Amino acid sequence: MSVILLTGLSGSGKTTIANGVKEYFNNKNIFIIDGDEVRSGLNRDLGFCDIDREENIRRISEVTKIILNNNTEITVILSVIAPLKCIRKNIKEIVYPYKYYEIFVKCPLYICEERDPKRLYKLARSKSVNVMTGLGSRYEEPDNPDLIVETNILTAEESINKVVNFIKEKETSI
Repeated sequence: MSVILLTGLSGSGKTTIANGVKEYFNNKNIFIIDGDEVRSGLNRDLGFCDIDREENIRRISEVTKIILNNNTEITVILSVIAPLKCIRKNIKEIVYPYKYYEIFVKCPLYICEERDPKRLYKLARSKSVNVMTGLGSRYEEPDNPDLIVETNILTAEESINKVVNFIKEKETSI
């Protein structure tokens, strides 16, 4: 039982990696909590100021702990930006005593903007979106992540394989 945080900018490849990892393990023992999905439902009442971002991640972390408390053979992958070091520290504290791994899905802002799968950067540049991580709202890179996946260098398949191999090395229950 563990939590794997995929943290990085919007468009860095977190969701692609999470879904690829789940597919690799044939959907067994992997549960994905995607930040975009949670924001459209459970956390739709929250905005994007720092206080709301912290509350968003607190709720996600509490749900993660409930899932782990009720399933002894599961790995939860959190595919969320989690922009601040203090927010990531809170995740680790909330899900304790479960194992926690932080994976930095690293990709330069300009490439995330080129990818822009949700057109959020375009909206932020046109001022239609007030707060965007990387543009006007900071993202603090992790100091000592358990793994760094540079999606601007690796293909999607190579990125997924890097995370799969990490999980195989760390987790015996999958």
